[in-house]
Amino acid sequence: MALKKLLIALCAIFLTSCVTANEKVDEKQEFRNNIAHNINDNIDYILATDSLTDVWHIEDHILEGEEIDHGRLLRFTDTYVMNEEKFESLNGYEKGLVMMTSAIISKYFNGKYEDKELLKSDIEEYYDVIQNGDEFYLD
Repeated sequence: MALKKLLIALCAIFLTSCVTANEKVDEKQEFRNNIAHNINDNIDYILATDSLTDVWHIEDHILEGEEIDHGRLLRFTDTYVMNEEKFESLNGYEKGLVMMTSAIISKYFNGKYEDKELLKSDIEEYYDVIQNGDEFYLD
């Protein structure tokens, strides 16, 4: 009888933790959807999507241990930074986003995000750039 009560208690704890985990995923998804809907109108949607995807992959890898595709991160820098003609064709809002994304990617590869607070701080700054631009690159 005691074993049955213990099993029921463990099941209740497990189900409660599953609901809590699902609520966290829902909150995270809702937050990310909100960010995606508030991208500055001066930023190309494809560029913004590439950028958000890479930053969120880094965030999920560092904070939640999810797998990450290093090739994808390198493709972003190859496409938007290393291609001088492409970079020069971007407007100031887009250049700021590209440089902020590239900085996050660089810090990831250099192991700077062992300090998770630095990652969180950089992502907060990143969200400001994707919504408002980076003063340095605005004309």
